[in-house]
Amino acid sequence: MQNLRLFFLFFSNLVCISNHNFAQTIQQATAKPLVVLPYTSPPSQLTQLVGLTEIKITYYRPSVKGRKIWGDIVPYSKVWRTGANKATTIEFSDDVLLNGQKVKAGKYALYSIPNKNEWTILLNKNAESWGTENYREEDNVVIFKVKPLKGVFEETFKIEIGNVDKKRADIFIEWERVVVPIELRVELEEKVLRNIEGAIGKATDKDWEVFATCADYCLKNGILLDRVNEWIEKTLNANPKSFRPYWLKADYFALNGEYRQAIDMAKQALQLGMVERGEQFSYKADLERAINAWQEKLK
Repeated sequence: MQNLRLFFLFFSNLVCISNHNFAQTIQQATAKPLVVLPYTSPPSQLTQLVGLTEIKITYYRPSVKGRKIWGDIVPYSKVWRTGANKATTIEFSDDVLLNGQKVKAGKYALYSIPNKNEWTILLNKNAESWGTENYREEDNVVIFKVKPLKGVFEETFKIEIGNVDKKRADIFIEWERVVVPIELRVELEEKVLRNIEGAIGKATDKDWEVFATCADYCLKNGILLDRVNEWIEKTLNANPKSFRPYWLKADYFALNGEYRQAIDMAKQALQLGMVERGEQFSYKADLERAINAWQEKLK
């Protein structure tokens, strides 16, 4: 019995001091973690909407810890998991362009081959790989090269999405003093048009908010302008006591250079907004600026 107790004491100590990555590997192979412990390289997930396309990146974040990273911890000219532990994954809800190359909607492993003056980025269809264990060159679906940049020191590896607008963004892979930029572009117009046509097609005359929302977007983006006035009129007929359709009508007149009519409509929108919301009417200053700008046009 004493020997049995000593065995269990030894085994318990062995579990506690065992290699952390090994423990994480065992936990991932079971439905329920054996022991919940902190990660040496903690997991992170980034989700960003670009236009109407969702981008999701899942990765692990190693730290420098005084080590030489490039050409040592991360060897040059070899496939890297672009992080730690499981291979980094990137997922797109729609087709996108990465550095000009078309990538179909789906989930991919994001591998890379770092070099001092040039990186190769690899999107691989095997998105469930531990490190590079299951990496196969024939599973690559997109390959392109990028130039690394010099950045500020980053102790902990990170991936960011920046410079976001409706049609594009940049993905940045950053660690130590290296920044690797990847250009992302999304298809917007076709999806927007489908969404608008679908919403308008289902709307009844009482669904004034659908007509107003579509009209507002089209006015601001210069699309379907031949149909906007029809939607504004439906909005006016359905909700004549709201400031919103009058403001839309004002913008429509201004877009067509009819500034007197625009001013009249904007003044009606301002009056209705004050009646509707009083001093809480948050668009008062915006309407007053628009009226002043259009009055200047008439001078």
